[in-house]
Amino acid sequence: MPEDATPGAGGSRRFFYGWVIVLTSGMVAFSTGPGQSFVFSIFVDSMIADTGFSRSAISALYAVSTGLSALMVVVVSRAADRWGARLNLVLVGVAFGAACFGMAFSVGLVAFYVSFAGLRALGQGSLTINATLLVNQWFVTRRGRAIALMGLGFPLSNA
Repeated sequence: MPEDATPGAGGSRRFFYGWVIVLTSGMVAFSTGPGQSFVFSIFVDSMIADTGFSRSAISALYAVSTGLSALMVVVVSRAADRWGARLNLVLVGVAFGAACFGMAFSVGLVAFYVSFAGLRALGQGSLTINATLLVNQWFVTRRGRAIALMGLGFPLSNA
C-alpha cells in the first residue's frame, strides 16, 4: 500500500485511501467510550440503583475487567498478526456491539459481569489496538499525523 498518491493522467494527484482509514479508525476510537473509565464513572450510580449490586461488587467487576482487557491486548495483537487487523477489527467490533446489547439487557450478577468484562476487554484494548494497527499499516512518512488525527476520536468521545 503506497503512502502518497501518485500523479495520475494529466498530472493530478489521486485520492489516497489511507485518509479514509484514519477517519474510520477515529470513529472506532470514538466508539470505545462505553468501555472506558470516564463512561463507567458517569453510569456507576445508575448501575448500582438499577441492579441493586453493591459499590464494592461493581468495583471488583471493574478491576477484573481491566485486568482482562490487558490480557486481551496480547490475544488480539496475535490475532491481528495472524489474520490481519481489518478482519480482526470487524470481528471485535461485532463482539463489542453484542457486549453493549448484553450490558443493556443483563439481569443478574453473572450476566452483568460477562457483559461489562466484554465492554472493557473489547472496547478499551481490542478496538484501540486494531484501529491503531490499521493506520500504522497505511502510513510511513505521515504516520505521526495520521495517528494524531485518529487519536482525536478518544477525547471527542468524552466531550
